[in-house]
Amino acid sequence: MGGRKFTNYYLRKERIKQLLKNDSSITEKQINKELLKCYFDNELFQIELKKTTKNKKK
Repeated sequence: MGGRKFTNYYLRKERIKQLLKNDSSITEKQINKELLKCYFDNELFQIELKKTTKNKKK
């Protein structure tokens, strides 16, 4: 699971780098914000996944 999370993060980072090349008005701050959003979305997904799997076992 950790590997997939890292891959998603990495792919998002690469996509943002491409956007930067195309649009120089995007700031470093916006890139970091986007990356953080991606990371936290993943974290929340993992937490939800754990909750649902725990409930199913009962």
